[in-house]
Order: sequence, then C-alpha cells, then structure tokens
Amino acid sequence: MTVAEVPPPALRSGGVLVRNQYSVISLGTERASVDLGKLSMLG
Repeated sequence: MTVAEVPPPALRSGGVLVRNQYSVISLGTERASVDLGKLSMLG
C-alpha cells in the first residue's frame, strides 16, 4: 500500500469539491470487494 500527496482535483463548472477529514481502510471489506469482483469475472 502506498500513501501519496496529490494535488486537489480540477473542478468542472458547477462541480463540488468535498473535503474528507477521516478515512478508514477495512481489510475485510476490501477483500470482500475483490472476491466479489473475481466471481463476476468468472461468470
């Protein structure tokens, strides 16, 4: 896993930029998403 500082995204006309102060990465949730993706690719 890599954490990187990146510039804020460019906004389109009428767009909204939302500031996120906290974020949590749950390995269980991430793994479930990956497993579900693999199942859908296999049919």
